[in-house]
Amino acid sequence: MPAYGERLTELRMPVDLVVGALDSKFRRLAEAMARKLPDARVQVIPGAGHNLPLEAPAALAALLAAPRSDLQPETEARTPIPRIEPTLGPRDHPKEDPRS
Repeated sequence: MPAYGERLTELRMPVDLVVGALDSKFRRLAEAMARKLPDARVQVIPGAGHNLPLEAPAALAALLAAPRSDLQPETEARTPIPRIEPTLGPRDHPKEDPRS
């Protein structure tokens, strides 16, 4: 797997690095990553280890669902993302009734 650590500084969006308090290895990695990211914070879930969805599902869900209060509205105009209409493939077309 390629190492992308040196490219972390290129990210221009807020990043939450979520780790369990008992997962010391990945907590250290998250803290190191946060130092390289322009807008990052380390979120530590108490009493959890490495497998957050199994060990602390409610805490993880609450953290992911909570809005980031430190986010500011963007001031730059953004190019709208064009809507792409789905195309119908041969299997998607309604079959004609052979009786008609």
